[in-house]
Amino acid sequence: MKFYRTNEQSKDKGISLLIYGPSGIGKTYCVGTLPEGSSLFVDTDKGNETLISKNHCAVGDIEGVEDLQKLYEALYYKRKGFEGFKNIIIDSVSELEKDLQQKRKEKKNKAFMSMKEYAESAEQIREYIRKFRKLVFKGYNVFFTCLEMQKERIVDGEVIHTRSVPQTSKRFYEELCSLFDGVALIQANRQGQRILNFTTSNDFMSKTRFQGIKGQETSDLQVLITKIEEGRKVKAQSEPNKEEGKKEEKREPQGKTMTEIAKGEKKTEALTPATKKELIDKLIELHDPKRNFETLEPLSDEVQDTIMACTDGGFSSCKTLFSANSESIVRDVIRLVNNKIHKERIKNSEK
Repeated sequence: MKFYRTNEQSKDKGISLLIYGPSGIGKTYCVGTLPEGSSLFVDTDKGNETLISKNHCAVGDIEGVEDLQKLYEALYYKRKGFEGFKNIIIDSVSELEKDLQQKRKEKKNKAFMSMKEYAESAEQIREYIRKFRKLVFKGYNVFFTCLEMQKERIVDGEVIHTRSVPQTSKRFYEELCSLFDGVALIQANRQGQRILNFTTSNDFMSKTRFQGIKGQETSDLQVLITKIEEGRKVKAQSEPNKEEGKKEEKREPQGKTMTEIAKGEKKTEALTPATKKELIDKLIELHDPKRNFETLEPLSDEVQDTIMACTDGGFSSCKTLFSANSESIVRDVIRLVNNKIHKERIKNSEK
């Protein structure tokens, strides 16, 4: 067990980024912009022809999870020959998953895998992706590439929407994206230049927790890393100023008048368990009347924060049940919650 201050962890913490896109768009070329000599490629794609002019170090012919474990331990403990690496690239997750499944079939001399074996294989992939992603806490920058696939959203047997997501086993793409600080779709702009798209969209999956990184960014990862590190410095420098400002703030009076309540003050108060359950049921009913949870997608980090702030944690039990990339859902959440809190305050003040 290790204790640390959250505003100091960025000093040593690396960067975790998932880049996905269609075959041939330039994912390998993008990660190839990382510095030579300090970057280690785990080449499962066997398509690194674009890096032939580069002097990167690469590891190939991964025979199974045993090789992944050896590689992970060598990086984690910085064993001899692995001391100088700063950037670790898994290229790509899609091929690594298929490769390990193929090795498993060959090892057991089978033409097909059972459902149980597929599940075991998927769990092994999850385990090692988590392990390599955690290398950021050892100071590494960790980059994963992945192919793109179209995910259909079906309601009443009809496809109402398709969305670009990383190509992995069924339903794993959501968990995969949750593991990284940044998820970007690599695209070509109108000028034919490759860009990393972090824009929040219903058409493709993306996210960013990096300070100052939003919208479309350069596919030159050296430039992107510099921008992220500068954003961290700015954020770290602003924290002491916030603390000083808090000390000078005057404490607000604890009691609230009916006039202040009527003005719709946004400050939240704790709700009773019964009220929280009522809100949860009402919100699910609004956006998923048939409670067909299979068609729903998880909340984005930004919207989770909004809901938690509005409800004082009341939606923690249902925050993964419905999609919240739509602005209308955010508005519904805020409206419902504020109305409920407002009514409760008036009710309590009349007692």
